[in-house]
Amino acid sequence: IVLDSNTLRVDGGMLEGAGKAPRTDQLQLLWMRNAMSQWLPAPGEKHRIWKILAMHHPPYTPRSCACKIFGKCFGGHGDEPLLQKQLVQTLEDLEPPDLVMTAHNHIYARSHPLDWGGQPVGDPKKRGIRYFVAGGGGAPLYDVDKADGRFAKALTTYHFLYMRLNASAAFYW
Repeated sequence: IVLDSNTLRVDGGMLEGAGKAPRTDQLQLLWMRNAMSQWLPAPGEKHRIWKILAMHHPPYTPRSCACKIFGKCFGGHGDEPLLQKQLVQTLEDLEPPDLVMTAHNHIYARSHPLDWGGQPVGDPKKRGIRYFVAGGGGAPLYDVDKADGRFAKALTTYHFLYMRLNASAAFYW
């Protein structure tokens, strides 16, 4: 499922501006909920299918800096708490996606499995959501501000993602 996160509640979103009351693209959120509630294995398949959500803005991302002056971070991006809240409310009582593919932050990052609150899932029997931030496709890169324990990897580098999914595992480079 691919969302237009620019029309959701994100920092600098299209539906917000000076003097305007905050708005949310409710129709898109309803569409996403309906689509995710209908994800079923393909006919004749017994295994579950991969649930992948893609959007421009990352709900969770390591903090980045466009530049640092005297050790202070300027520019760059961080978590989007309003987007997190919208996703949790919209997908309440549904099985969460397996992967969330995003960009916006000009870095590469791959999270540990996280719960809806953005915290690492400690119990290996519980599934978490893996968040990918792939924003290093050509624009000037941001520096990763500091280590973030939610993320297995966070790099300042130009990159692309290569993924291979089978019925039970995901491989990514």
